[in-house]
Amino acid sequence: MSKKRKYDDSYIKWGFMKFVEKDGTERPQCVLCYKVLAEASMKPSKLKAHLASTHPTHQNDSEDVFRSKKARFMAKGSLTRHGFQPSTKPILEASYEVVLLIAKDKKAHTIGETLVKPCAVVMANLVCGPEEAKKLKSVPLCNNTIKRRIEDMSKDIVAQVTQELRESRCHFSLQLDESTDVASCSQLLVFARYLAGFAVKEEFLFCSPLKTTTKSVDIMNILRQEIEIFLREKGNDLADYFGDPVFVARLAYISDIFGHLNALNISLQGSSLTIVEAAERINSLREKLRLWSNCVEKRSFVNFPELAQILVDDDAQNDFCSTLVVDIKGHLKSLSDSFDGYFPNLSVDPWIQDPFTILIDDIDDDNELKDDLIELKASGRLKMQFSTVASPSEFWASNYEAFPNLVAKALRMTLSFVTTYLCEARFSALVVMKTKLRARLDVGPDMRVALSKTAPRIKRLVEEKQEHPSHRV
Repeated sequence: MSKKRKYDDSYIKWGFMKFVEKDGTERPQCVLCYKVLAEASMKPSKLKAHLASTHPTHQNDSEDVFRSKKARFMAKGSLTRHGFQPSTKPILEASYEVVLLIAKDKKAHTIGETLVKPCAVVMANLVCGPEEAKKLKSVPLCNNTIKRRIEDMSKDIVAQVTQELRESRCHFSLQLDESTDVASCSQLLVFARYLAGFAVKEEFLFCSPLKTTTKSVDIMNILRQEIEIFLREKGNDLADYFGDPVFVARLAYISDIFGHLNALNISLQGSSLTIVEAAERINSLREKLRLWSNCVEKRSFVNFPELAQILVDDDAQNDFCSTLVVDIKGHLKSLSDSFDGYFPNLSVDPWIQDPFTILIDDIDDDNELKDDLIELKASGRLKMQFSTVASPSEFWASNYEAFPNLVAKALRMTLSFVTTYLCEARFSALVVMKTKLRARLDVGPDMRVALSKTAPRIKRLVEEKQEHPSHRV
């Protein structure tokens, strides 16, 4: 049977007091958010991590400040001490909570008054009675109220994220992309990846309309050329091309090569991909392209199954295979060269990806990080932690306090965005929110509340406002 951890009075300096279960088990409870942590968190490192990640603005508060908060907390009664806090402005708080749900689901602002409240009133009337239903009627959920609530929560989220970026101990990375909404307005989406406390966080920053044009002369020239080709060929019988074995073979090759490129593209998607991993995957494909070129020169098309199927007839191969080999080798060389500019001169220390497989003797003795790497590699606990984390970034972020110099260098590489995956994936939210019926919507606050991982501090917003029940019935 495992030994139960005991609370130490010194834990108050990190903002934690003692919470006792019915069976006598002691657990740490935060005096700032009143959250009761697991018994396993009854250790300084876990308590400090909670304070740094959840309440970064209070990290420098004195012990007296926390003891004062504890005294006020204990004076509020038993329900409060067990984590229950009755709202002093229930109608106002309910309004904010419902609006948050509406925003997260990307619904129109009118749904609060036209559907949500009527449904709630009907259910309360049938299940709880007329008096309770009457209380729900007073919750303000009209269109303008929802708009103001979303703007309030958006500003609060901005304040929290800005504070986190300001207090981040490492540099941060930005990802941005633009798309056109239903009103033909170009919208710019921006995300950030940064160190928040002891964790890497990816957060939505803003969605803002671009006032200037995004048209490109190069894009227009390409379109013009494509249209010209289309118009010139429109009068031809395209079916004739499919009787040409050279055309069919080239088409099969293009199908195969796009299959390989699509597989690479899929492997480069995802929010946790690092620039190191992306470079490795692209370099891997470049090596494959060289291999495939050598195979094609030997008239081996095993890496191009569609083409191999077309060329299964040896007699057909003899007529045009030489020309096809030259064309494919030229295209593979061109494709390989096109990858040169993606990660030019990217030099990455191998320990960043895996600090436990490197050879210490391979590191220069003059390297100031060598001592830290020796200490880190000798830790069985950290080795076990590394084997369970989702990414190297997560491992380094969680060990910033123990190895600040190592972590700072590692995160300079792993925090960088590689693609615009986050922006592209979130443009679907823009399409849902800004429809023809909502073409004039300032979508920025709605996007922030819907997409942000940072929760708005509704109780703080409620405390700053007067409660005004709805007069609509």
